Amino acid sequence: MPKVSGARTSQAPDFEHDPRYQVAQREALLSVGYWVIYTAGTVIIAWTLGHRDPTEVGFILGFPDWFFWSIIAFAGFMALVVPYLMVKFGFTDIDLEPTPKSGATEEGQL
Repeated sequence: MPKVSGARTSQAPDFEHDPRYQVAQREALLSVGYWVIYTAGTVIIAWTLGHRDPTEVGFILGFPDWFFWSIIAFAGFMALVVPYLMVKFGFTDIDLEPTPKSGATEEGQL
């Protein structure tokens, strides 16, 4: 059986680091953070406003107030405004094509 070294590398020896991975990782973490805030906010608002005596529940536009504020208002804000701001300020426009090899002069030649 071959001897296994105690030190392990996380990357294969022929792996070339691409800066697009850092951009993709940052955007993925931003998206997961958005999802956590969206889910937690919806649950907290619904639980806070909905966990009371049913005779105290008010209605807005025909919906129970806890549903209106947690699903319609908060989710509407989180589904329309926040993603726009995330894409505008948090995401980076990057080229998805592989980098051209040195010496390539014509378009499409890799």
